[in-house]
Amino acid sequence: MVFARNGIGKSFLSRAFRYLDLHGQQEDVSGAAFNLVSDESADHSGSFAISRGTTAMGTLDLQKAGDKVTATVNDTIFHVFSEDFVQEELRERKYELDGEIENQIAVDSENIKLVDANKALEEARQKAFEAYNALEGKFTTAKEAELHEKAGINKQLREYKALSLEKLLETIQEKPEDPEQSLAEIIKDLDSLKAIPAEPVYPGQVEAVGTNDIDLDALAASLECLTSPSSVSDAIKKKIDAHHGFYEEGAKIVRDEHRTECPFCEQGIAEPNPKAIIDAYIEYFEDEEEKHKAELRDFFRKLKQMETQLDQTETQLARQKSRYDNLKRHVPSKKDTEVGDAANELKNVREAISALKSVIEQKAAALGTASALPAENLPACVTAINAVINENNDKAQALTSAVEKADEERRTLQRKACTVFEREFTIGNWAGYRDCARASGRCGIETW
Repeated sequence: MVFARNGIGKSFLSRAFRYLDLHGQQEDVSGAAFNLVSDESADHSGSFAISRGTTAMGTLDLQKAGDKVTATVNDTIFHVFSEDFVQEELRERKYELDGEIENQIAVDSENIKLVDANKALEEARQKAFEAYNALEGKFTTAKEAELHEKAGINKQLREYKALSLEKLLETIQEKPEDPEQSLAEIIKDLDSLKAIPAEPVYPGQVEAVGTNDIDLDALAASLECLTSPSSVSDAIKKKIDAHHGFYEEGAKIVRDEHRTECPFCEQGIAEPNPKAIIDAYIEYFEDEEEKHKAELRDFFRKLKQMETQLDQTETQLARQKSRYDNLKRHVPSKKDTEVGDAANELKNVREAISALKSVIEQKAAALGTASALPAENLPACVTAINAVINENNDKAQALTSAVEKADEERRTLQRKACTVFEREFTIGNWAGYRDCARASGRCGIETW
């Protein structure tokens, strides 16, 4: 390549080399003297020679007078690419110049390689761009179908609006693990929330079992107390025991009101025989034996009341559990929770009460013999059942609150659905996703 300002001799050099080239090809060089020797030459002659060291590679001896040209080329190939060469080649091939010809020239093998590399890069970019567009279309379609249509997610939800393949490629670099809860399961949970009744039946609260009316320390003292039997005949005692309330009330009326007639049958009781019997009744109710038995009967009565309360508690627990189970299936966050029926705890309390009643009956039949509380621990059994009741009540209240705040749980599930959708889409389209991720780094595609 020759670079120089005008007038330095670029045209002379290129034409001289061109004639050496033509001579080497055994072409006509007769015009060399005319074209190379200037009109200003004093002797109308000129010469040109090129050598490597002392070895001549080519010479031209020019005489403009007579157009004499002597050219020599010694085993050297000259190839000249100049304006004259281009013009001559175009004329020989009969091209018509219109000023619109574009010429692109690869000057060496490195340029050829660069062109090929650029072409390959452009093709890779195009393929990556097409692959990205295809995957993005698939992402958008799946997002619309799974999240908006099936899950019912509002498109204005912040997490939904933020979903894009571009951000996903920036976030997930490795193939993720399967989510603990699938998108299909989340959608099922969302459907359950939709099925909550307009006026749900809540599980309600169960009252704790109380033992405040039963003084076990006093009962223990009563069981240990020794009482001598009344002097009243056993026959009268048996009558009284058979209809205790009747005789007790009648004796009280006669004693307090000093009646001379029976308060029930209105027969006279002033005669010696009936009066003696009535006096025996009154005497019995004033003896220590009856007072001790009355005390034991009071404990027995309170224990029976507690048994009745347990029956009510059992019914309440069963109703609470039934309502809880019916309602929890509509609330995904509560569907795996359970409330207890306290069956074992109820059984233990009943057994403890039964043991106490039994020892009271035994004591009443033998007031002169000391007794003790049974091995069954009623307070511990009551504490255990109340623990179940309190735990159930807490769960029932939490479920009630969750139903009342169903909209909040729905939004939580929808946000979770967006996250799980990204993960499942990546897993399900991993090959294409990975290629897009790699291409974006390798080819520098600006579109994502």
